[in-house]
Amino acid sequence: MPPCSARPTWQLSQKTVTPTLLAPAAQSTYDIAEYQKTGEMSDQQIVVSHQEGFRVIYQYRAKRAALDLRNIEKQVAKAKKALSGQIPANRTKFLSIKAKSKQLNQKLIDKARTLAGIKGYVTNLDIPDQEVIAHYHQLFQ
Repeated sequence: MPPCSARPTWQLSQKTVTPTLLAPAAQSTYDIAEYQKTGEMSDQQIVVSHQEGFRVIYQYRAKRAALDLRNIEKQVAKAKKALSGQIPANRTKFLSIKAKSKQLNQKLIDKARTLAGIKGYVTNLDIPDQEVIAHYHQLFQ
């Protein structure tokens, strides 16, 4: 399995317990970054990256993207308030604090906007991509 801060989920497969991991989109591979350079992703689109011993399934959802973008805008607004001194700069995601200076981390903001709507699933199961995603979604029902 790849080293990442993924949350493990479990699935029974052929009488053995096999892990499926949810990978944060921020840890996306070169494959998804290259794909995004070539064009827009459509709703429910899946991109698969095969690695040695596992694969990463990325899915884009327009509904998730809208929510992600709203949350990013809230975090940017909070960072701007912290930058102007209206609120303390505690736990402000998009604010870079170095010595006595504070500034917006525009590179991180752009990366977050680029990855909005994408979720990755890491698995070593030999089942269809949609089935891996469906098993993960069943955990929250």
